Amino acid sequence: MAIQSKFRTEAERKSTKDTDHFTDREFYKEQFRVAFENNQNDIHNLLVYYGVGGIGKSALRKEIQKIISEEFKSVIFQSIDFDLSVYRQEETALYYLRKNFKDSAKISFPTFDIAYAVYWQKIHPNTPLTKESLSLLEDSSIVMSLISTLGQIPLVGLIPGITKTIIKSTKKLQEWWTKRGQKDLYNLPQLEAKDILVRLPMFFASDLKEHIRENNSRCVILFDTYEALWENVKSESSFFLFDEWIRELVSELPEPLWIFFGRERLRWSELDMEWEQYIKQHLIGGLTETDSKQLLCSYNIINENIQNIIAKASEGVPYYLDLAVDQYNQIKNNLKKEPEESDFAVTQNDVLSRFLKYLDKNEIETLKVLSVARKWNAEIFALLIDRFQTGYPVTALNELARFSFIQFNEQKNSYRINTLMAEGLKTKMEDQIKTQIHKCLFKYYKEILEKLDTKNITAEASSALNEAFYHGKRVFGIAEFTEWFYKIFHNFSEAGKWRELTPLMEDLSEIIFQQKGNDSLLYAESLNKTAALLIQLFQLDRAENMLQTALEIYEKTGNSNELGVSSVTTNLAKLFKESGKYEEAIKLYNKNIDLFRSLGLSDNEKYAELLDNLGSVLRDSGRYNDAIETHEKALELKKRIFGEKHQECARTVNNKAITYAIMNDKKMAKRMFEEALSITEKVYNSKHPLYAAIITNLGSIYFDEGQYEKALEFGKLALEIKAEIYGENHTVYGTSLGNIGSAYQRIGEYEKSLECHKREMEIFKKLCGTSHYNYLFSISNIAVVYISLKQYYNCLSVCKEIREIGIDIRDFNKELYALIFSCEIKAYQETGEYENAITACEDYIELMTDKTVETSVIPYLETCNDIINIYEQTGKAKEAEDLRRKISDNNL
Repeated sequence: MAIQSKFRTEAERKSTKDTDHFTDREFYKEQFRVAFENNQNDIHNLLVYYGVGGIGKSALRKEIQKIISEEFKSVIFQSIDFDLSVYRQEETALYYLRKNFKDSAKISFPTFDIAYAVYWQKIHPNTPLTKESLSLLEDSSIVMSLISTLGQIPLVGLIPGITKTIIKSTKKLQEWWTKRGQKDLYNLPQLEAKDILVRLPMFFASDLKEHIRENNSRCVILFDTYEALWENVKSESSFFLFDEWIRELVSELPEPLWIFFGRERLRWSELDMEWEQYIKQHLIGGLTETDSKQLLCSYNIINENIQNIIAKASEGVPYYLDLAVDQYNQIKNNLKKEPEESDFAVTQNDVLSRFLKYLDKNEIETLKVLSVARKWNAEIFALLIDRFQTGYPVTALNELARFSFIQFNEQKNSYRINTLMAEGLKTKMEDQIKTQIHKCLFKYYKEILEKLDTKNITAEASSALNEAFYHGKRVFGIAEFTEWFYKIFHNFSEAGKWRELTPLMEDLSEIIFQQKGNDSLLYAESLNKTAALLIQLFQLDRAENMLQTALEIYEKTGNSNELGVSSVTTNLAKLFKESGKYEEAIKLYNKNIDLFRSLGLSDNEKYAELLDNLGSVLRDSGRYNDAIETHEKALELKKRIFGEKHQECARTVNNKAITYAIMNDKKMAKRMFEEALSITEKVYNSKHPLYAAIITNLGSIYFDEGQYEKALEFGKLALEIKAEIYGENHTVYGTSLGNIGSAYQRIGEYEKSLECHKREMEIFKKLCGTSHYNYLFSISNIAVVYISLKQYYNCLSVCKEIREIGIDIRDFNKELYALIFSCEIKAYQETGEYENAITACEDYIELMTDKTVETSVIPYLETCNDIINIYEQTGKAKEAEDLRRKISDNNL
């Protein structure tokens, strides 16, 4: 219930909580009982209660937990409230559930504990995993036994180490290891940290499932404030990513009754209609008038006229009932008088006014000022108190925070006022004062942002940007606000914070659209900038629609802003490059280069960027010498504009080095990559996209040099950085997976290699389609690994899939075409399908007469030897000898 007096001691707060009453909701409680009684171990069962804020969802959750404790005492249950942001992290939430289940029901989680320990070790590679460093699992018998026996949790030799430890452990652990432990964990040490993270729900479910089934237990798991998982998220396209781990957990574990409390219906059936039959959803409305009165009686408010007024004014919403009860107690206890009918509001709008009537002026003004801030800490509290002279002591923040509608976020060390309360308080303020507070807070966050450079943009900086944007858009004209935001935009974009910028840029575009209409040049510019971010995030369809709309606006207005149009078509050229439409990209780049020359801007940094981008497209289209020449022109101009040690020079040096690497000048490429890395390390931090790109490229050089372990090290580092910058659903992440897979293949870790290439292939299939070169190369990598695994029929199946895609692969890429033949020839030879092998051999030989095929990137000599062996085994000695002669004479 809400506060009983202005301030309360902790003992008083506990006492109040202990005597809270829960009224009505009999229907919802009955739905729980029905769902619980019908729950079966092998059928998923999800119960969802949803409704507006303040309607009593959390109170219902507590009441259901009370019912479980009192009526179903043998049931094991736990709940998580996502209002505490730390629990929105998958690993933290699962650990919290694991710990509470273990403490309350003595459930062991050996599989999860080991997986969690290895995950912890992989994200803290420089900290040995000992008893002291992993105190979180000090209650885990298996983890502590491992540390006791081996001194730490070893990543190398983990499975033998567990086996050795299990021999000396309890019979229960021995049974676990024999029955499922060694099967569940057999490849755990080889998994990357992120791969373990996505499997943690599976490991958790495995342990809990066994306890439930072995003990014939019944289980309930409750999630409260479910909507908090999407706090500050505006992009609908990524909506289902934020509760993906919960969906995985529920999928793995049908045994419990799962109960969700949130503001919206559960939308899982939009992903898979199968969920619809397992989910029961109930909208929670306000209390009836009768039950509202019953609740008031439980708090000794027995005057029927007062009950009628409060029940009607609150409309059954618990938040307003809370305030009225609090008001009643303050009148009676603080003012020492009997409350009267005239003391209470007759509408929801008046409830807050009557509540505030019994606070002193300093408290009221302080709460009103704080309501404008979405969150505050001690520093902001002092700033606002001083700036707006509310009269409240700066040192009394803790006392003010004792109000029940003020919530404290321990993780962020910040406070906020309940949303309904904040909205109500803001209605009591003049617009002029609210504007001044918004300006004050905007200035506070603006000054934080002005101290940043691209090397120190942290999560805290991103939070400051969100708050500055929130307050700024409410008080500044669109032109002034846009000018400020675009300046900040540049720094965050340079730091690769594209995911953080995108929802803000989308919001700004919508504001401009609402204020200026859909034909304003300001709107066109905002669409162009949003599209640039989406291209970086590989959301190409959305980006292209925005760019086409921007071009239509320029055309419609008849505007002569040639540079504005050029900016849009430059982004369109970038999009075409990412889509593999090289000729269209080259055409647009050349058009813009000609424009800059005609305008006398050939010494401009944008001109240098155009040259650099054109060089990259020329490289991707196979025009390597033209690419080198174009990059050199860009680099020369950038050195004149920025100086030799500027990040823009590093970017061009990196691009130029990629071309040298493709041209097989590895020595030159390596030197240039190292030069680019040296510059980048001084300018950016190690989480920057350019840094990730360069170490990816250096990893490829190490791979070509045969330093596969070094290549693997660089590949893993790049993958970790890219996951943070781009997310795991991006082409650059897929590229790094492919690099890691190739390194694993070379060191004989074929299963790991196959897993990486399959993930790579799925990313490119989803983002690029099956006719894109990234997809074709990734699926050909799978064919190569199948050869290494001696899974020849799987290899042939993949080759057949490539050939059936519907494009002329020889015209597309001769090296890829040759690689497919190499795989087919090897597979046919090993499976004894010599007739098919002979046909493939003849086609391969014909292809290799084309001297433009780069033999260094395919298993050329190995395939030739396979062909010779096939000829000899099929009685074609003359053909075998002819092939040997051609190879010797370098005629093939």
